Parts: sequence; structure tokens; C-alpha cells
Amino acid sequence: MKPPSGTEATWLWDRLMRLQTDLSQPIELPFFFNCRAWLESSCVLDVGCGNAYYLRHLARYFPGKSYLGIDMDLAHIETARRERADGGITEATPMEFLAEDAHHVRGNHDAALVRLLVQHLRSLDDFLGSMRQAVRPGGVVIVIESSDEVRKFVPPIRSMARFFEMLRANRLADGCDRDAGQVLADKAQTFSFEPESNAIFIVPSTIPGHKDLFLQTYLTVFDLTRTAFGVGVDYDELAADLRAWWADPASYTQLGVHIASYRRS
Repeated sequence: MKPPSGTEATWLWDRLMRLQTDLSQPIELPFFFNCRAWLESSCVLDVGCGNAYYLRHLARYFPGKSYLGIDMDLAHIETARRERADGGITEATPMEFLAEDAHHVRGNHDAALVRLLVQHLRSLDDFLGSMRQAVRPGGVVIVIESSDEVRKFVPPIRSMARFFEMLRANRLADGCDRDAGQVLADKAQTFSFEPESNAIFIVPSTIPGHKDLFLQTYLTVFDLTRTAFGVGVDYDELAADLRAWWADPASYTQLGVHIASYRRS
């Protein structure tokens, strides 16, 4: 499938953000409904919002807040603005999108949402310093990241295991860490952020429709990794192995979502 417009990588990122939201947001929602700091916040910043598909669907459950989404990619911001009304968002819910670098953001927000971003950052120190400038004293930063350690395929797919090993090495060589969300707690207190919660949520393929979502998500990850990161693996073998796994009625997979919140003192 070819992108209808724009660059291939932009189109693939857009597709992946939608698939990731559909796949894991149902599992992530209980965190928000049980996080007092989130429930009490009225002014929310989404750092690295992308096309804002996730934020728009989240705001559907929490309409009594104002939202500001920022992202460096103007194409994603334009998509977010164009699709603002999707997901049942009404004009009564203030929602704005700006093309802005996360390191330059300033403000007095009650909460900052940072989802699937810190694994792509080269400096957690710079990130935490920026969050101090963006969140008011007493405000909270909510970091959502993937957790590779609990990823599981039954029956095992050896080519998938090799792929994620090579992807991890590729990102580390570029100064990024797929485990950044889990190691962030070690640095947070240096910047006066006190850890409040820390949990891994499991997204299983047994939810109706999720096995298909897993297939489409990983196929998109393959295309994006080949296009944007240049990880040298046999993508035809990967796709064939994944499709064979998907066709097995007894197969199972899961991924982990790591969610942590930090209160600014």
C-alpha cells in the first residue's frame, strides 16, 4: 500500500499512531480514571502529540479540560488540526495544536502527557529540564512507554526476537534507549520530580479484534523501521513469519505498556 500524499515515512507514522491507540488505549484508560492528579488537572499539555489521534480519543472521556498538543512535525500538526472534531470532541473542549519543539515549551500546565516519545530522545536531562518549565509546581508528568521485557509470542517467532534485538541496537547507536521510560525514574528526582506511580499494563491479543490489530501494527512497524531507521533484517521473512503466526488459531501475543507519573515539587 502506498501513501496517498506526503512522504512515505510521515504516512507510516500517522498510520502507526492510529493503530497503537486502537491497540492499547483501552488498556491504558483505567490508569487515567484512577489517577487523582490527572482527574484534578484542568490544563493538559501533550508533548509529542503527533497526529493527536490518541489525545482526541482520550479527551472524549475527559471533556472538562483544556488541551494543548505540540509536535515538531508540521504535517502531523496539520492533521491534528484538520481532524480536531473526530472522536466526539466538541467546541466546548478547548484543544489547540502547535508545531513546537518539546525542549522549548514553556507554561503552567497541570499535567503533561508524554506518550511513546522518550525512547526517541537523546537526552533525558534536557527533557526533564523542559518539563520543569512546562508544568506548574504540584503538577504531574505522565510518561507512557513500551516495555519490551514482557513482549511475548506463542508459539515463539525467532525472527521477531532478532528484529527487536537489532532495533534496540540501532536506536542505542543513535543515542536513544527503548527502555528510557523505565530508567527515567532514576533521573526524575534530580529535577525535583517525585515518582508517584509506576506500573506495567499488559495488552493481550485475546481482546476481540486485537489479534488483527497486532498484525497490522507490526507490519506497519516493519515498513516504518525499514524506511526511517534502516534496520537491516529480512523484512519479507519477518512478514511471512508473522502472518503464519496470525493464521494459527491457538497463537497468542502480548505487549507491555509502562505508565509512570511524576509530581513536580
